Amino acid sequence: MASPNSETLERYKNAITAASSVVGAAMLLRRFVADVLPDTALGALLLLPPASARRHSVVIEEFDGAFYNRVFLAAKAYVSTLLAAAPVPLMKATLPRGAGAEQITLAMRPGTAVVDVFDGAELTWRLSSHGGRRRGGGDDAREVFKLSFDGRHKDMVLGAYLPAGMARVAALSQGHRQAKLYSNEWGKWRPVRLRNASTFATLAMDDALRQAVVADLDRFLGRKEYYARTGRAWKRGYFIHGPPGTGKSSLVAAISNHLRFDVYDLELGSVRSNTELRKLLIRMKNRSILLIEDVDCAAVAAPRGGAAGGGPDYGSTSSMNRKVTLSGLLNMVDGLWSSSGHERILIFTTTHVDQLDRALLRPGRMDMHVHMGYLGFGAFRELVATYHGAADDAHPLFPEIEALLREVEVAPAEVAEKLLVTDDAGAAIETVAKLLRDRKAGTEEDGGGHHSSHWVRITFSGLVHYDPERDRLGYQWMSQLLALTIYAILLMPGFLQVGYYYFFSSQVRRSIVYGEQPRNRLDLYIPKDISRPCPVVAFVTGGAWIIGYKAWGALLGRRLAERGIIVACIDYRNFPQGTIGDMVSDASQGISYVCNNIASYGGDPNRIYLMGQSAGAHISACALMDQAVKESSGQSISWSVTQIKTYFGLSGGYNIHRLVDHFHERGLNRSIFLSIMEGEESLSRYSPEIVVKQSSSQIIALLPLIVLMHGTEDYSIPSSASQTFADVLQQVGAQAKLLLYEGKTHTDIFLQDPLRGGRDPLVEDVLSVIYVDDEITQEKISVTPAPRRLVFEWQLQLARRISPF
Repeated sequence: MASPNSETLERYKNAITAASSVVGAAMLLRRFVADVLPDTALGALLLLPPASARRHSVVIEEFDGAFYNRVFLAAKAYVSTLLAAAPVPLMKATLPRGAGAEQITLAMRPGTAVVDVFDGAELTWRLSSHGGRRRGGGDDAREVFKLSFDGRHKDMVLGAYLPAGMARVAALSQGHRQAKLYSNEWGKWRPVRLRNASTFATLAMDDALRQAVVADLDRFLGRKEYYARTGRAWKRGYFIHGPPGTGKSSLVAAISNHLRFDVYDLELGSVRSNTELRKLLIRMKNRSILLIEDVDCAAVAAPRGGAAGGGPDYGSTSSMNRKVTLSGLLNMVDGLWSSSGHERILIFTTTHVDQLDRALLRPGRMDMHVHMGYLGFGAFRELVATYHGAADDAHPLFPEIEALLREVEVAPAEVAEKLLVTDDAGAAIETVAKLLRDRKAGTEEDGGGHHSSHWVRITFSGLVHYDPERDRLGYQWMSQLLALTIYAILLMPGFLQVGYYYFFSSQVRRSIVYGEQPRNRLDLYIPKDISRPCPVVAFVTGGAWIIGYKAWGALLGRRLAERGIIVACIDYRNFPQGTIGDMVSDASQGISYVCNNIASYGGDPNRIYLMGQSAGAHISACALMDQAVKESSGQSISWSVTQIKTYFGLSGGYNIHRLVDHFHERGLNRSIFLSIMEGEESLSRYSPEIVVKQSSSQIIALLPLIVLMHGTEDYSIPSSASQTFADVLQQVGAQAKLLLYEGKTHTDIFLQDPLRGGRDPLVEDVLSVIYVDDEITQEKISVTPAPRRLVFEWQLQLARRISPF
């Protein structure tokens, strides 16, 4: 007799068997109805969705692993062509730097959708974003396109629609193809348009070398099968070396224009690890150039052997995780990771071949070495033809110039500068001849015009002549150079701590590209809390117009960032790389970048302040006045003076006429200074005090509050320079305020006082202006711990006595 339990179990089995049969039959029936009778009443009774509701989707992510997804990039470009006629309520518009208004590009914002129709089918593109801001301000969001459509059109979408869209994008990009210049920032590439017009036809270089480089490039392009057959990565390495001004960067631009390749300018100092280096490498497009300029100065960690003991230093987290090592760089050049793309050019440039690790130059790594030497007569004739039309073979000065070029070393850039001075070919050639004669004689002065050589060469050449005035200036420069060296050694403990912050802090973003000229870069110092838009200070550093550099503002940037202010330290071309006009243009372009882009870094575009120190105060004041003049006359501008809430001028000179003799007595040769200022005839133009006197009331009305700050014991630039400028500003009706720091020298308020720690009068005065209407922030700052001391007091006192400033 069966037990009750066995009977229950048997009933369960029978029930499950019956249910499975019913479900299976229902599924078969449903499938039959879906395929044969999709629109019948029976289909509706079986709860079949109508055909239009059966949606399929294709998800297109921004990244395919570590690589950029080419389909995503094509989809993004394709969707932008749909937006002009689409009823999308929210779009963003972008305009590439340097492009005309007709090249405005529309793009979707995350969370929006656009509908497209193809071959009678309706398809919906929707953009979404995942992720967020990484710690320290970096953007780690990833975008995703979702393409949805009726399931009946799946084959059409995959087989026709998507390929047709990619073909359309390819055709559009080919028709508007323009090379781009990429720079690396926070592990990503940021592009600008590469507008350098250098070509092999305009390049001043040896003709045989030019033909060899062009032939090598053309041969490289046509050898795809050869590289595949030999099992080698389809890449080519060029090592370009030579003195400054010989055209190394111009050669890179010429290669880019010849091949129509994009240029990826890799700033190794901004790469935090070998892993990040690899990610940057594999995110490059094919048919591109990877450029590492001044590779001898590249910030790579110690040799491949690792620690001093000969083995790897596995215990150093900083060394392993935060630095690019030489082995990582070499693996990028010719290791496995060098094969991550194809049809690529790798270019190293340097002015000091002897300082390179020989491992970088061994055979197989750099395929072709290109030496860009000093100017020869053949290249000189090409320069004349480029700048002034066909060269006259019978010009009487050509034989002399040819002979001088055999004896004198002169860079093509120096001669090109002379040829640009005038449109008269004969006068330009005479100017070049005079440059070469002066160079041969050991002096390069040309009556206060442009200087073609670095001030150090001129100063020390004076020591070998018997001109008493030149001897005095030469020895004065030598003594000041010695004083500067001792001064730096005494403050080195503080400099090292600030340097560590500059290179390793997550709050510092270095070398953001703002323009296309050399040194068109800026550093950003970002507060830890950017939950709400922060005020911004655009800062132009000093350096006697000769040794200025953006990193000189690191201490000020750190102090203000700790108090909730974003600081943008703007770099610019120094003399002899550029003259005052170039410096003012660079500073203005940097200010423009800040005004137009700072919101994406957490800054408040409605609270931007401009500040300059020493030469930087002069340059930034010139940029401010120049912009006010342009704006009042209705000229096209990229930023407005009205965007600047306050201008802070620290220890600056604003009437250059009064400073020529003063600087000459302090060792800055009069002719060199006039060369920096583009001649005596330009002194008034680059004297903000004089420009203010000559300005109309409309120009003055545009100016923001101007706060001038100066130490009373400043003997580099007397405090009277700020006092007089403040008086002139007040006389013409401008808002001006003068702050004098009793007993302070040129560097006390900017350098020694912050290194001392504790109360910082300069920072306090700046904060009192920026937060004048923000009592809550003022209260928070008042209870913020004072900065700690970075240098002992005896070192600061001794440095103050020795300082050449």
